[in-house]
Amino acid sequence: MSYYDFSIDIDEYDQDQINLIIQQIFKIKSKGGGGLISASSFSCFNCSFEDIIGLKSSVFEIKTQGDGNISFINLTIKSLEYDLSQIVDSTGCITIYSSNSLLNLQIYNAVFQNIFNRMAPSIFTIIPSLQKNQVRIEDIQIINTISLKNPIINLQFSSYDINLNTVIIRNIKISQYEDIWIKYFDKTGMISQSEIQDLTGTSNAMIQLSNCKVVIQNILIQGLYACPLIKLINVQYLFISYFQAIEIQTFYGFSLLELKLNLQIKQSIYFEFVYIYHFKPYIVRDASIFYNPKINYMISGCGQVENIQQNPQIYYFNDLINLMQTWQLSSIIEIQTDSNQTVIYLQNILLQDNLCQDCSNGLLFLKMINHSTLIIRDLICNENSIQKYGCINIWKSNGKDQYSIISNSIFFHNNGSTGTGVALYSSNMQMKINQCKILKNRASFQGGGLYLDMKNTNLMIKESTIIYNQALEGGGIFMLNNGNINQNNFIQSFLHFNLADYFANNLVEFPTHLSLVINSQEMQSEELRINNITLRSLKLKPYIIIEQGIKKISSYLMVPSNQVVKDYQFFSSGKQKYIFKEFSISIKNSRNEFLFNIQQYSCQISYKTAQLNQQYQLKDFKRISTLQADIRYNNFDLGTISFHFNPYQEENEYLLILISCSQQNSTEYLHYLIKARSYKCQLGEFYADEGCQICESIYGFYSVTYNATKCSVFDKTKFANITSHAIQLLVGYWRPNLYSDYTEFCFKNFEFCRGGWQVGNELCSIGHIGGLCEECDNHNIRGQGQFFKNQQDSICYGCSDTANYIVSFIFASLWALISIIITLRSIQKSNQLFTTLKLKLKPKYSKILFKLDQDLESIFIKILLNYLWIFSVIFTFNLKFSLSFSNIDQFSNTSQFMAFSLDCYLSGASQIELLYLRIITTLGILLIQFIIITVGLKVYQLFIKQKFDKSIISNTLLYLYVSNYAGLIKQFCSILSKRIISNNQYIQGDLTLIFGSQNHYQWIYYFAIPGLGIFGCCIPFSLFFLMLINKKKLEYIKLRRHICYLFNEYNEQSYFWEQIKLSKKTVIILIMTYFESNILLKASLLGLVLLVYQLLAGKQQPYIISSLNKLDLQTGQICSIAIFVATTKYVSEKEIENSYSEILQVVIMLLCLRLCYPFFLDIFRVYIKKYQVKIITFLFNIQKFINPNSRMANYLDNILKKWRLKENRLRTNFSILKLHLLTISKAQIKNQKSHLTITENQNILSSGRHKQQETVSNNFLLQLE
Repeated sequence: MSYYDFSIDIDEYDQDQINLIIQQIFKIKSKGGGGLISASSFSCFNCSFEDIIGLKSSVFEIKTQGDGNISFINLTIKSLEYDLSQIVDSTGCITIYSSNSLLNLQIYNAVFQNIFNRMAPSIFTIIPSLQKNQVRIEDIQIINTISLKNPIINLQFSSYDINLNTVIIRNIKISQYEDIWIKYFDKTGMISQSEIQDLTGTSNAMIQLSNCKVVIQNILIQGLYACPLIKLINVQYLFISYFQAIEIQTFYGFSLLELKLNLQIKQSIYFEFVYIYHFKPYIVRDASIFYNPKINYMISGCGQVENIQQNPQIYYFNDLINLMQTWQLSSIIEIQTDSNQTVIYLQNILLQDNLCQDCSNGLLFLKMINHSTLIIRDLICNENSIQKYGCINIWKSNGKDQYSIISNSIFFHNNGSTGTGVALYSSNMQMKINQCKILKNRASFQGGGLYLDMKNTNLMIKESTIIYNQALEGGGIFMLNNGNINQNNFIQSFLHFNLADYFANNLVEFPTHLSLVINSQEMQSEELRINNITLRSLKLKPYIIIEQGIKKISSYLMVPSNQVVKDYQFFSSGKQKYIFKEFSISIKNSRNEFLFNIQQYSCQISYKTAQLNQQYQLKDFKRISTLQADIRYNNFDLGTISFHFNPYQEENEYLLILISCSQQNSTEYLHYLIKARSYKCQLGEFYADEGCQICESIYGFYSVTYNATKCSVFDKTKFANITSHAIQLLVGYWRPNLYSDYTEFCFKNFEFCRGGWQVGNELCSIGHIGGLCEECDNHNIRGQGQFFKNQQDSICYGCSDTANYIVSFIFASLWALISIIITLRSIQKSNQLFTTLKLKLKPKYSKILFKLDQDLESIFIKILLNYLWIFSVIFTFNLKFSLSFSNIDQFSNTSQFMAFSLDCYLSGASQIELLYLRIITTLGILLIQFIIITVGLKVYQLFIKQKFDKSIISNTLLYLYVSNYAGLIKQFCSILSKRIISNNQYIQGDLTLIFGSQNHYQWIYYFAIPGLGIFGCCIPFSLFFLMLINKKKLEYIKLRRHICYLFNEYNEQSYFWEQIKLSKKTVIILIMTYFESNILLKASLLGLVLLVYQLLAGKQQPYIISSLNKLDLQTGQICSIAIFVATTKYVSEKEIENSYSEILQVVIMLLCLRLCYPFFLDIFRVYIKKYQVKIITFLFNIQKFINPNSRMANYLDNILKKWRLKENRLRTNFSILKLHLLTISKAQIKNQKSHLTITENQNILSSGRHKQQETVSNNFLLQLE
């Protein structure tokens, strides 16, 4: 300020304000602040320029002449400034005009720092020579040198002869930082829209060169930039080596390194050791606010300075950045060439950790209209995030030239946000990819590894690895158009473990084959060649199918006939389900991956009938449908088609289905061949028109049988509801299985069958199973517990309620033992009486006395048990009783009753069916009873010191056999007989078991038939023939004492009557067995049997005592009446006449009492006769002891006297009879001895007299009786 007449307080203003005051007061319009030079040769050594303010060319403005040699060595330029608030025509700090000379510019070891300009280069403004130019810039540092346009240099050489223009740039370090940009914009203020357009145009770059040969080596660039770093246009030769761009930030999207070649010249491009990493877009600071107060300074008088403060203007830094952030296509490195003589060689390129959100053309973009050679080697592209296309984007208008080569490169963990081909995107390029590793890249759209738009003949991938890449479509490789990966273009390479979010994990390419998918399961296929056409054919190993409930083996695909495939429902195990949830054709690539880009495809479906072992011919097919692609599932839905094939066709014929798919307007087809057969008609279907039709349940039709030719009709008397394949039964009805249309009424007790949709056991009430729910669940088959059957009403009770049955079992056991003992004692007494009379009297008279004095206890018990058993047959008429009659069975058939009482224990003790186990148990119980009786009596006789009577053994066996004959025969017959229920054959004795099974036949052959043979034939006939042969010896005491139980009560002419009674039981058993369900017929036949027996008994009079004959007939008649009444009760229950049924129940009960009454009365009389004297004597002694003179004592004494008098009279009469018979007997013996020699006539006369004597004696006996 010493040259001007005013002063400034430097403590009041900073340097920028001082500069502003100077610029406003003194209008500075200087240029060439260091020198304005015009020379043919100029050199500047060790020069330094700082803090210069100028209009333009603030350091040098040089006009060259001649050779135009310019040298700058050890040059330092710092803090140069222009008025950045003004838009003026400016130049860089060094301006060179060489249009009229040659140019040979050399700059070595220079520093440029804090040099600002607005719309012109900050450092170099060079007008090159039109003849020859050589520029060499080496060892330069450029720090915070900022301009909105071409900050460093813009050299536009003439295209006349490019070989004459050479630029060499070596060892350059360039950096710009955010704080300097903020300071810069503080000086410029808000830039205009026109400046923004100029700034973001195509002619802006930090270093821009055109029409020359360029060598760039060892370049390091860092910081924040507003334009491309290097832009090269029509460079004939380019060599870039050791180029580093580290932590670059940009205000908007542009390419850092651009190369554009649009001249048809021979070009050579070499890149090596190019490192670009940590690149990212600049993040705008919303909070950054800058003030730019404008102060006007002026001179008022001499040395007087006044200022007027304007209103401050506020600028936001982010507003400036947002103006620049216009979208345009960009990449990090961009190479475009139109020449067909271009050689591009890229080697050792590192692109790492770059966040290129504006890279809409990928990181490395090569656009080639024509080219000769492209070689990329040792490229590493790691951890980059790219907007689109990926690491390398190669585009070419045609693919006629030789292969481009990418070798020994690595693409790892890159992410294309909207990308296709994260590692490489190539279009119309012949490409060789050799020894490359493409790993863990992700594209948000297509081609996680490679995106290739080329034919398969233009591609070669060799010794490369493409794994763990990911994309929406084509996780590994995505190929457009007709490109394919095959063994010819994919050699020794690895393409696996890639993942696609949508489809084709590894590869998207032109489809190579079709694939059949059934229920999300891809079916195996094999490749066939027929008539020079390659196709795929379904390959099915023999597999298990269920047809009509039967497992079968099929080698054909089974489809429904005459029904839409996807609507076909398969009925199995009571459930109906769709077996073709998916039945589709998909398009696949060579890697057997599904391809979903099938919108342009359609498939034709045709079929024909073929013969087994017939050679395939792709002709004579009948087209039935044309399918369009299902966009939702990306396949062709075959489930909408119905096929026509007779399911009952011969086994040597099958259905051949041909699927042919192609693109629109294309003649290339993909074929798929299926060999199929159709299912036979199942439940809910009927056979018609060589196919299976569904029975419509809404119209009352159904089918629950296989191979039906018509539907069944709804029966409202049995059914509550139906579907096409199932029946809901009413209560009281039963059917055996899902496949039976035979429904039957549960006649024994309709409440056993609860109805519903179920079948078999599931129709039964709790505890019931088997046919018509008549059996009990002894083995917990239904999971409801174990149950046993009440034999009277067939109701099932839980095994936890067996306490009462155990008590009944104990009482039945006691009754069995008591009845045996009573019978044996009675037999023993009779034998003793018979023996005594036999020894003292002739047989004829001994029989008379034996009949009079025989013990009748055993006879009464035998007859009673026989008719109680006959009476019990009415309980098989399915009658309902309010009172229990179980005691009848308990008394008449003790061993069988005890065996049934043990059901709960037997079912868990053995795996043998209860039907057989009960018989074994019954025989075991009989054996135990026999052992107890024989051992017990033997011990008793030893105790009383008597000799053991061996007849006890035989009589015990006979009693056990006769009394249990009916039960044994009935059980054995129940094994042999069958019962037909709902057209199924069950074993009569157990309706849970099927008649005729292998196990059943084994029990028949090895158990039932031998058992019946022994107990039903051998033993009865043996006994009969024994008595027949020895009928004249039955009076012999040695024989009689062993078998007298069979004939004690019968006369001599009726010794066989016990066999008649056993035969009667057998006939009754057969009737009950074979006519169990026909109650009326069974009752009629039983009544007929009893009637026939009564006729025989009335004629034969088999018993020795007439009162027994009378009792036998009366008891039989009572049983006949009971059967008739029970039949009436059965009919009344069917007619729901409850009042009549109750009355008839009372009648049956009275008949039962009437049947038992005479036996109980006679047995009571027998015991009274035996023990009355002893009992009255005992009572008399007690009364006499208490009060000898009481009336009761006198009454009892009188009774005893009368009984003794009567007994003495009987004994006297019996003695007289006995003496009379002895006298007659002795006289006959004496008479026989004295007349041995008399003639025959005398013998006849004697015989007449003998008969007369017998008649007299018999009359006497009858009178006595």
